[in-house]
Formats: sequence, structure tokens, C-alpha cells
Amino acid sequence: MKFDQLIIIVCMFFGSVSVIAEENNVITLAAGEWLPYSGNDIKGGGVATTILRTALRKAGFDLQVDILPWTRMGQQAADKYYQGYFPSINCESSQGINMIASDAISETVLGFAVTTDAALKWSKLSDLAGKNIGMVRGQYIPDDLQVFIQNKIIRQHLVATDIQNLLKLQYKRIDLALIDESVFYYLLVKNVDLAGKVKFHPKVLAEQPLYACFPDTAEGNKTRQILNNALKDIDLDSIPYELF
Repeated sequence: MKFDQLIIIVCMFFGSVSVIAEENNVITLAAGEWLPYSGNDIKGGGVATTILRTALRKAGFDLQVDILPWTRMGQQAADKYYQGYFPSINCESSQGINMIASDAISETVLGFAVTTDAALKWSKLSDLAGKNIGMVRGQYIPDDLQVFIQNKIIRQHLVATDIQNLLKLQYKRIDLALIDESVFYYLLVKNVDLAGKVKFHPKVLAEQPLYACFPDTAEGNKTRQILNNALKDIDLDSIPYELF
């Protein structure tokens, strides 16, 4: 979930984005691969992609999405132009371009995976003092948890992917794995060997809206407003989508 890398790559092209696509009722967005929210190997392109496509189609627009693998974004983005990107927890400015967020398109529920035999009870972060927690490099980490990591009250163990994190948890090389709830259940179904060995702890750490992000320019604000108007006309909870 290296949103910071996606921001840098996509922002490089905002200055030269043409309005032709929008005039042809096509909105082109980039997305990082973050299953089940966005990705090539999932029906409909993922939950967030399905929501955006459904909303924009109702407003008379087609959505074109390029899924950019984190490790190869530079080569794939070199000759492409994007009007924005998604999904993001915060639309950070980058490459000298201020970014603005759409209305919420989905939500991430962040918590901890534990082994099924773990008797973990916690109500505040101080209850996790001394724990070894696996986290994906570049992952969103709430500010209060960051403080505990920086003060070495909680020990952070970085990995490249969520599945690596869950495998380390399965073999008890870490005590907990920081993970999005939807990502957890998606990976649990896709990796049957994990079934019965890990579970998502019912205590939620944080809930954050997910957004589409646009450059704070006249054209960027216009595209953002098109999307926001489209989102107002649909019930997000009623949109059907398939994960497998």
C-alpha cells in the first residue's frame, strides 16, 4: 500500500492532462494495486473501482482505470495521462502540486490480525506495550500508533506485503499483524492454508474514509465535482460487487 509512491508518479503528469477525455465523457484515473479495493486480478477491478464506475456511469461518464503495480509504476506511467488517482486515505501534495480529495468512495477499517489461539485483550495502545507488530512498508499508520513505535514501546517489524505479514504471524514470528479488515478476509479466502490459523481481532484500531484525489486546478476541481455529484446520486451500500 505504498500510496506515497503512487502520488509521486501520477503527479508528474497532471500538468499536461488534456480536457479531451472529459469532453468525451471519459474520466481516466490511476490506481495502486490494493486488493480488494483496486487491482487487475479481481472482478470489476475491485470494490473502490466498482463504486467509482457505477457512480460515474449513472452520471453519463465512462471510467478508465490503469492499475499500476508499485514496483513498475515508473515504466507503465511514462506515456500516460491521468486526471486523478485512488484509493487514498489522504490526498497529499507532491511534486509541487496540491491535491484535493473527493467525497468518500469507501472506507478502510484498520485493526490487528492475531493467531486463533491468541488470548489478546486490549482497549488502549498501552495494552500492547512490548508487542512485536508486523506492518507493510509504506502502510498507513495512525498517529497514536506512530508515537508508540517511535518511543519503542511497540516493536515494528516491516514486510513488503500483507500476505508476508500474515505468514509471519501464522508461524508466530510476530505477535500481531496490522492490516485492513477487508484485505484480511480477502487474503484468507485466497490463501486457504491460513484458515483456522489467524483471525481478525474484533477491536478496531481506526476507521478511515478512502478518497479519489485530484490536482487543485480548474480542471482537477471540475473532475472532482463531477465525481462528487455522481456519488451523491447513489447509495454506496447498495452497489453489488464480486470479490472472486
